[in-house]
Amino acid sequence: MNMISQSAMRDFLTCRYLYLLKHRRGLEPAVGGVVEGSNRQLAARRGQQFHRAVQQYLSGLASDSVRSMIKDDTVRAWFEKFVKYGMSGIPDRRSVETWATAPLADRVLIARYDLLAWDSERLVICDWKTGSRPIEDPDTQIQTMVYRYVAACSGQAVTGTAYLPEQIEIRYWYVRDDDPANQIAYSQQQFKRDEVRLRELIAEIAACNAFPKTDDVDVCKTCLFRAVCRPEIPSGTWEPEFEHTPESMSIGWGES
Repeated sequence: MNMISQSAMRDFLTCRYLYLLKHRRGLEPAVGGVVEGSNRQLAARRGQQFHRAVQQYLSGLASDSVRSMIKDDTVRAWFEKFVKYGMSGIPDRRSVETWATAPLADRVLIARYDLLAWDSERLVICDWKTGSRPIEDPDTQIQTMVYRYVAACSGQAVTGTAYLPEQIEIRYWYVRDDDPANQIAYSQQQFKRDEVRLRELIAEIAACNAFPKTDDVDVCKTCLFRAVCRPEIPSGTWEPEFEHTPESMSIGWGES
């Protein structure tokens, strides 16, 4: 069965041509000098460094040891903030950088979590964010839908315990914000709603045979494939969010 990630779904909704380049053709953004501009590269590198530092810290490496390996002042400040506040209220049983999958329709949803934490009463999905907090409602974001749905269906493989949707929550942690934590509850009603939406989207992607470019020029300005697709459009100011997820490995739909 072909796998699909939340990133592939999101790219399809954003721009079908982007989805075609990235997930069907497997084109890397760096090909042809697409990744351009020091701000983008710096932001991506900082995001990667922060995620690595948190992973090492949560895996048992002393905070002082992790801190000594961070050369970037901004990343070091982010890490110190995380050490002080990032794990507040999070259950003690934890699995770092965890994969989980769940079959849906004729595909397999795949999620890679920054952290799963649990106790006898609840399962908390943690996701660290180094970019800006989005304007849209996180409850209806594809990432939220996929991560919670997969956890509800398959979280037992990691935790050893099955959790009802009402016992699951997702916690986004925006390191740049004064109040970083954004905790989102779950319910059986949302589980059913998300399953319907994800089934519909899987069917839409599977049936798609036309991949037009988006009409939203603002999307193009910040797209890493702009130089391949629409080089005549000037690049916008944007700092990419690092995603330490399977979609960074171009897991999407196969050409079956």
